Amino acid sequence: MAKYRMMIVDDDDDARRLLAIALSKKFETVEASDGLDALSKLEICEPDFAIIDIMMPLMDGYQLCESIRRHHSFKHMQVIFLSAFGTNENIKKSYAVGANLFMTKPVDPARVLKNIEFTIEHEPPPMRHKKYSLDELEMVVAKQRAAEQARNAAPPPPEQKPVAVKETIQPKTQEADSETAHPAGELPRVLVVDDDPEMLEMIDFVLRENFEVTIAKNGFEAIELMVDYEPDLMLLDIMMPKMNGYQLLQSIRSNAFFRNLPIVVLSAKSTPKDREYAARLGATDFIPKPYQIEELMETLLNITKAASFEIRPKKTGILEIRERTYLDHTERVKKEQARQKREKYSEMEKVIREGKKEI
Repeated sequence: MAKYRMMIVDDDDDARRLLAIALSKKFETVEASDGLDALSKLEICEPDFAIIDIMMPLMDGYQLCESIRRHHSFKHMQVIFLSAFGTNENIKKSYAVGANLFMTKPVDPARVLKNIEFTIEHEPPPMRHKKYSLDELEMVVAKQRAAEQARNAAPPPPEQKPVAVKETIQPKTQEADSETAHPAGELPRVLVVDDDPEMLEMIDFVLRENFEVTIAKNGFEAIELMVDYEPDLMLLDIMMPKMNGYQLLQSIRSNAFFRNLPIVVLSAKSTPKDREYAARLGATDFIPKPYQIEELMETLLNITKAASFEIRPKKTGILEIRERTYLDHTERVKKEQARQKREKYSEMEKVIREGKKEI
C-alpha cells in the first residue's frame, strides 16, 4: 500500500533522525539538513508533507516555506512548522508565509504523528505518484553525488597551491581562444549574486554573449534560484546584508549537489587574509573590486576550458528564466504599489479620525 512521504528539515541531526525513525513506522521519510538541501531534494524526493524547523542557519524555516510556496509543483504541499519559540508573533508569521500547522518544541514524535494522522483523516492531501521508491531514491541520490564529485575531481598540479583557479590555470593562447569550451549552441550558465543593481546590470550586459546569465540580489534568492536554474558556475559578492557571501559559500560547499560548483568571489575586501579565508571555504577564484572586465571574462573562460568543467543538464531554458524574471519583477512592483496604497489610505483614515484638516 502506498504511503505518504514526509520530508523532515532540521539542522539538528539528532532531532531530525529521532523524528524520522518515529514517523517511519507509518510513513516514508526523507531528511534534509537545511534549506538548500531541502530545495535541492524536492523534485527528486517528491514529499507529500514537509516538517520544518524554523531556527536554521542561513535560510530559516520561514524563508524555506516561502520558497516552497513559489514552487509550481509543491506550492500546495502540507507544511508543518516546529519551533521552540511559540510566541503569538512567530505563530502569526508562520501561517502568513504558508504553514498549515505550527507545533512547539521540544518535539514529541507521538504528538507530531497524531496531528499528521488527524490531517490525513479529515482533510487528506493528494498523494503524489512517486518516480522512485525509497530504495531507488537512495541509489539515485548516491549516483548523483558520485557524478557531481567526478565532474570536478581533476586535482590541481602538485607543484601549485590549490587556492584559486587563477593560480592553477595556464595563460590563454591564441589557439585556446579559437577553441570552444562547450558544445556548439550550448552556453554555460552563470549565477551572479550581488546586492548592487548597477553591478548586476553591468555584468549581465558584459557576459551575455558568452554565458547564460541569471542574477540573484541576495543569498536567500541565490539558494532558491540555484536549485531552479542549475548554474554551471557562480559569481559571488561578499558584502551583502542578512546573508553574506562567505555564509552562502559555506552552505553551498556543504551541499552534496553543489559542493563542486565553480564559485568566483568578487570583493572589495581583498587582503591576503580575506583571500585565504575565501579559499579555505572553497572559493574557486578571487577577484578584487574594482576589477577590469577583461580580467573577469578571462577568469570565467579559463574555468569553462578546464577539462573537468561540464555544463549541467537544464530543466529550465534561459528564455523561460528571463520571462519569469520579468513576471516576478512586475508582480513585486504591483505588490509594492498596493502596499503604498494601503499606507496612504491608512494615513488618510487616521487624519479623518483625528479631525485634522491637512494630510
